[in-house]
Amino acid sequence: MSALSRPRKNAAPPDLAAIVRRALAALRLRRGACVIAGVSGGADSTALACALAEAAAGEGWRLQLAHLHHGLRGAAADRDLEFVRSLARALGARCSAGRADVRAAARRRALSIEMAAREARRRFFAALARRWNAAAVVLAHTADDQAETVLLRLARGAAARGLGGMSEISDLDGIPLARPFLGVFRRDIEAWLRARGQPWRDDASNRDLKHLRNRVRRRVLPAIERELNPRAKEALIRAARALRDDEALLSKHAAGLLRRAAARGGGLRAEPLRRAAAPLRRRALRDWLRTSAADCAEPDEGLIQRVESAVRDEGRVVEVRRGWRATVRDGALILYRDRARRRRAPAAHPVPQPLSGRAELPWADAVGEARRDRGFRTERPAGAGRLPAVAWISLDKARREPLVWRAWRPGDRIRPLGMTGSRKLQDIFTDARLPPAERRRLPVLASGRDIVWVPGYRIARDWAAPSPRAPTVRLRLRRVTAAA
Repeated sequence: MSALSRPRKNAAPPDLAAIVRRALAALRLRRGACVIAGVSGGADSTALACALAEAAAGEGWRLQLAHLHHGLRGAAADRDLEFVRSLARALGARCSAGRADVRAAARRRALSIEMAAREARRRFFAALARRWNAAAVVLAHTADDQAETVLLRLARGAAARGLGGMSEISDLDGIPLARPFLGVFRRDIEAWLRARGQPWRDDASNRDLKHLRNRVRRRVLPAIERELNPRAKEALIRAARALRDDEALLSKHAAGLLRRAAARGGGLRAEPLRRAAAPLRRRALRDWLRTSAADCAEPDEGLIQRVESAVRDEGRVVEVRRGWRATVRDGALILYRDRARRRRAPAAHPVPQPLSGRAELPWADAVGEARRDRGFRTERPAGAGRLPAVAWISLDKARREPLVWRAWRPGDRIRPLGMTGSRKLQDIFTDARLPPAERRRLPVLASGRDIVWVPGYRIARDWAAPSPRAPTVRLRLRRVTAAA
């Protein structure tokens, strides 16, 4: 993250175009790459669109503005949409607009309006990025937003991962999502716009105190700044940055523990978990549950403690979620579905894998994810069927030959990278001691009659990138929820 930009009095506004270029440099975007900016019409996103247009002109990117009409504010929202369309014309950018009934979605899913709106925007941006084959989606969250987020999560009892706040670069359904303004305060952004004579739209709902974030912004944080620390926002952001660094180190060690403890069928050997320090064990269990078939996207502390108790006491059975149990059998921690709650599994129909985006595989309790990349990382295969699994294949070849996820079939063979000849998938599964039930649930990536990748094993040598800097597709297969 760039340094915080809280200015001295009468200081010149920061160079937002330079901030955008620096933030997106890590993505190594090529000339001609499509970059989508989420633009509501407010000051932050208007400045983002203008700064991105300046950066795009120098870098050769294609800029597209994306605006979602939430169906909440009537004529005012219609005027926001027209403003964004006019801004796009002035910047020489394309504009894509969508509509969502956020109020109905909030009622249907028992969510707050803010949460339903956030989810609608993410779905809209992800779908648009896939449609336009975008290299990145860029949002205008600021240092103020970061401070508010950290304070809200602290009040909810979040651990280090949550208290780290938003990341400058994250992932949106396999597409890079950038937030270049996380080190810039809103007052600086407005000063930059005024210096350019650029208007923006004001959203009256940002003053409505029935919304929790507005109360934090207008009441809680000002009270903290007045009573405790006038630079409380900077302090919160510094703390979040330090926690993200700690989180990265812990996650690295937790990944190592998961590799050491990996057991066949996706379980974990209990003994390495018992020997590990408690904070590391809890982190490893959290990451394991997050990518498991038991739909534990955000495991809470209570769930982690229950699973830890199963690790300590072999044979003890604990509930993970409705219809799912965890226990240690034959020295390995496993997840399994309660037989009383099982339903008929969906048919294993082939599912196309786009070059950027997700492929839902309900018959495998899994999701395939792809994003464009450059080069690849060499890793020792964890073992056929060990998920999550990651691999890189040649982008040029993938453009010519469509990819499909399907169940393996008797007689399937792969020509593994780094080996001569071919191997039967059945032999690969046998060597990996993959149980028959897991073989049936493991998707393989195919193109026509060719097997491109056996997740957890290897890619086919014909699909390897021709050089370490060649354009590639980064593939990831992970478990998600299954029918319980």
